[in-house]
Amino acid sequence: MHLAKTDLEIPARWVREDLCQLSGFPVGKRGCLRSARSLSIDQKSAAALFLLSHGIVKLFLIVAVLRNKPWAYPAFMTALGLLISYQSYKLLHVFSLGLTALTILDGIVLVLAWHEYRFTLRTKSPAPGSSSLD
Repeated sequence: MHLAKTDLEIPARWVREDLCQLSGFPVGKRGCLRSARSLSIDQKSAAALFLLSHGIVKLFLIVAVLRNKPWAYPAFMTALGLLISYQSYKLLHVFSLGLTALTILDGIVLVLAWHEYRFTLRTKSPAPGSSSLD
C-alpha cells in the first residue's frame, strides 16, 4: 500500500490542531502549529513512533500493575526510568517544550508509582511480631 504525502498530512493536521487547541491560548496554538510544521516527514515519523511505543509500553505495564503482577511495579519503574533518561538525553541536544512536559509528567508518574509500590509492599508483608502460625 502506497500513501501519498497529502494522505498523511490531512490526519496529521487534524491531530496537530486538536492537540494545539488543548493549550487554550492563541499564541500557544500558533507556536505549536509552527513547531509541528517545521518537522520533516522523517522527524514526524520518529516522533510518532516514539510516542506510540511510549504509550504501548506504559499501557502494557499499567495493565500488569492493575492485575497485581509481582513483577509489574519494578518493570514499570525501570521502563519509565529508561524513557525519562532517553527523553533527558534528547532534551540535552534539542530543546522541546512538548518533550519537557512529557518528561516532567513521566517523572511525576514515576514518583507516584514508587510510593504506591512501597505502600503495596507494606500492606502485603506481615506485621512485625506476628506469626503466620497464630
